[in-house]
Amino acid sequence: MKSWKQIVVFTSVAAAMFIGGAAATQSASASEWYQNDQLPNKKVVNNHFYGYGIVRPGARTYKEPYSYKNVPSKVTKTTSASLIYDLDSSNGHLYYNVGPVHARKMTEYFVKNSDVKLLSVGKVHVNFNKHYGIQIWNLKHQPVRTANGKVKKLMGQTNWKVYGTQDYPTGVFKSHIYFYLGGNQYIDGRYVSFKPINAVKHSEMTDMVEENLHNIY
Repeated sequence: MKSWKQIVVFTSVAAAMFIGGAAATQSASASEWYQNDQLPNKKVVNNHFYGYGIVRPGARTYKEPYSYKNVPSKVTKTTSASLIYDLDSSNGHLYYNVGPVHARKMTEYFVKNSDVKLLSVGKVHVNFNKHYGIQIWNLKHQPVRTANGKVKKLMGQTNWKVYGTQDYPTGVFKSHIYFYLGGNQYIDGRYVSFKPINAVKHSEMTDMVEENLHNIY
């Protein structure tokens, strides 16, 4: 069993790791589906989150409606990165929806966000004058502040790792992309240029970014 603290390094060959699929996924026939949501009062936080991560071995899994019957009750091992999406809330807790990267393994499940180690999906460059910065926001779209009460900003012409994208609704059938810095910190995608790592180029996440933010390419 691999350690939760194992360091995962992304290189140009990291795509091979993605192909392995998510840990704790098993095949099943359509007749083994059942309707049972184990996350009461579940709701999607904002719109959709897209990223990649490692689920902690031993993490409890929660099924979603129309899941396979044989979704295991916990993650038994970690063999590869998983697609992480839809940051949901249930009774005051946050959960990620974990899906397999490999299309032939269809099982999906929820785990607490604290059981997921998100992996960097690339870097952003702040397209501002170096004397100015852009605002950092939290999930509730409130300004993030320092311990002294000052608003936190990323200065222009700096580069930062990002760990996924959050799709915020801006109107009926409209949304806007924010990039996740980690630690409940998000930045507006309109003010940065995104360079994905090789392993996630041409993925569902980057396709979605291109569709919603064409000016960043």
